[in-house]
Amino acid sequence: MEQNTKLQALKDAYERCLSTGVVRNQTEFADLIDINRTTLSSAMNGRPQALTDSLVAKAVKVANELTNRVQSPDYSVPIVPYAVRGGALQGFSEGVEEWECERITSPVRGAELAFEVTGDSMAPGFPAGARVLLKRVKSVIAWGEVHVIDTVDGPVLKRIDQTDDPDTFILRSDNPAYQPIRIGREDIRGVWRVLLRMIQ
Repeated sequence: MEQNTKLQALKDAYERCLSTGVVRNQTEFADLIDINRTTLSSAMNGRPQALTDSLVAKAVKVANELTNRVQSPDYSVPIVPYAVRGGALQGFSEGVEEWECERITSPVRGAELAFEVTGDSMAPGFPAGARVLLKRVKSVIAWGEVHVIDTVDGPVLKRIDQTDDPDTFILRSDNPAYQPIRIGREDIRGVWRVLLRMIQ
């Protein structure tokens, strides 16, 4: 495959992934296709040593799979069968497989799973019973925005902020009756960005 053809195929794959809403930039695209970010940047700039047949083939394959999934008229996501708490951490840890989950139709493309909110610490914007559609954060966190943070004590719905310590974060509630929670990086198993709130 000629270099110009490979470069165009890679850029097309990137644009198609952007259009789904699952990725927002090259960093997230690199994470999605499991390619080193520097290597992807070099490939996108047309450098022959990075723009390999295998890299382009992988990007195109992932883009095809992703666009087929999100363009389905019955696009659905698993709803995790326990609630995401809007309150304090309570010593809870549990795993769940996707096959154990019911699925709900998602009105937003790019969502990967859903949780139901319990508690009132994120009220009134996220009342108990609301459902949140989520996308896993693989790179850059939007500080101060609402996320589901999967901790060793279970998932919580909070705003996440940085501290002076790069390994410690502050989880804040919207309800002023709740105090902020400090949490170490080692106690976080994953961070999910809220794409949409649905109030039943």
